Amino acid sequence: EIATGADKEKLAAAADEVLNKLQLDQPALRSLILELMAARVKPDAPVASLNPLLLQSLRAKAEAETIKPEGVEFDKPAVERGLDAAREIIKRGEKDNPQVLQDSRYVAGFLEQKLGRPENAAAAFMDYVDAYKGKKEDAERVTTALNNAIAIVGQLWKDKVGDPNVTILYDRVLDLAVGEPFKRTEFAFERGRRLQTAGKSDDAIKMYNVVTPENRQYDEAQYFKMVAIRSKLDKLKSDSPERPALLTELQTLADRVNTAFEKRLTGADKDLAERIRTRLAQTRLVAADVALVDQKNPKRAIELLSGFETTVKGLANETNLISQVLLIRVKSFVQTNQVSEGVKEIQKLAAERPREAMQIVFDLMDKLNEQVTAAEGAGREDEVANLERTRAELTPVLVKLINESDNKELKKFSYTISLYDADQQRRAAELTKEEPKRTELLKAALKRFEELDGKDNVTRYLETLDAERRKKANYDPQVKLGLARANFALGNWDAARLPLALLFRDKVLGDGFVVKVGPGGEPESVENPTYWEAVLMLMRSNVALKEGTEGMTRWLNDLTRTWHEGLGGQRWAEEFKKLQKDLGVEPVKSEEKAPAAA
Repeated sequence: EIATGADKEKLAAAADEVLNKLQLDQPALRSLILELMAARVKPDAPVASLNPLLLQSLRAKAEAETIKPEGVEFDKPAVERGLDAAREIIKRGEKDNPQVLQDSRYVAGFLEQKLGRPENAAAAFMDYVDAYKGKKEDAERVTTALNNAIAIVGQLWKDKVGDPNVTILYDRVLDLAVGEPFKRTEFAFERGRRLQTAGKSDDAIKMYNVVTPENRQYDEAQYFKMVAIRSKLDKLKSDSPERPALLTELQTLADRVNTAFEKRLTGADKDLAERIRTRLAQTRLVAADVALVDQKNPKRAIELLSGFETTVKGLANETNLISQVLLIRVKSFVQTNQVSEGVKEIQKLAAERPREAMQIVFDLMDKLNEQVTAAEGAGREDEVANLERTRAELTPVLVKLINESDNKELKKFSYTISLYDADQQRRAAELTKEEPKRTELLKAALKRFEELDGKDNVTRYLETLDAERRKKANYDPQVKLGLARANFALGNWDAARLPLALLFRDKVLGDGFVVKVGPGGEPESVENPTYWEAVLMLMRSNVALKEGTEGMTRWLNDLTRTWHEGLGGQRWAEEFKKLQKDLGVEPVKSEEKAPAAA
């Protein structure tokens, strides 16, 4: 007590060292020693300035507070101080005394829990698990820490669902539970769902693979594994060596899921039955689509969708599901030369529920439009032809539904749908390669356009216009264009050029480029493929008839000089190159001048 300054500090350090050695050698005396040491610590002394033994003493005092029963008052400042001490020990690492470090990591979670900070407590327990899960001698503590983390996070997930911090903890504890060395397979399904929602199909599939048949969520795991495989297939290239095995596995899973969920329907209450029927519907849709598109097996697609309407009857999204299944059915029937069977199904539905049937056909048309665009962009000509034929089977049904509808608003679209149908028949006919079928279909399409060009239908067209436009119009330009296209495809050159001449005379086709309002509201110049198509048809018709060839040559020369490499736009550029060659017109680059017309 008479020592001062540095001497006093040296003596205190020496005493601490003796006590530290004593508490290590004599575990029975540890609590007493730490209690005595805790009394020496000044309340305002920064923990960073304390030696390891004093830090342990503060931590030990805090631990004593944690065992007080719930509802009994405890020394909160002591727990806060002890937690700070534990953190300081963790920060320093304490390489010379690893047991102290481990104890501090372990107790940190309990201290956070006592202070009513569950998120911090869960994170601390998981930190402990991460640090010591590979050590067999620490297995009991590690298991306790994991169980505590699971319990805390489980409650947080219920109380604060959607909270981003809780979500991070939730995913982390699931990862720990299903990983080595715990392999808690009861959490594999939930982890798989989390990964799948995040777009990680491969990782989700691995999780579903460890869900055992004894698990009550096994059937759900098989269903979502199938969905994950489908997502993976969508991202793989068509020639990927992984595809064949994945396709086979998907169909195996689909059969397994169908069997399992069909059994579970028996005795299921209303809510469960609705969920099961939704799963069954989605399973059959996925498997049928894969069978049709990827495995080229339309027969299986049709079989999978047998009785689909009964399965989905009364579901909230019944109409949407039926529209999807009808699209697959119709495409399957097309590939098996039974298109009429698919159309019959739509007609049967139309007889029972015309409004829903109409919406379904509209949905089908939208989906077909998307698929045609995608197939055209990828250059898959055979697929485009099949899709166009499917669409041509559906448009007459749509015309009939609208014409027979008692909905006055829908009837306003009767003329527009009739025109759309005529043009669809023409497109499908032009893509048909077999003769005389192609000619037969083109003539049928031409007849539709001729009817639309009749007096009564022109009147119907004019009724769709506002008063100002009606004063200036006496025919539908789209009908004239349809007449020209159908006749041109049939080789009726004279009949093709007459409506084209009318369209050019009245300047209704615009120019090679047209100005439209862009996404940002600013005007932008875009190609006008309809104009180039009409020019090409008119020139080719006159050349075929050997009439006005000299005038066509001059016109093409002028267009070449004006548009240079832009002649024909992207869609018709190659056809115009052929025409230039046939008429002896030299192509011109932007920096060159075109030769004078002959």
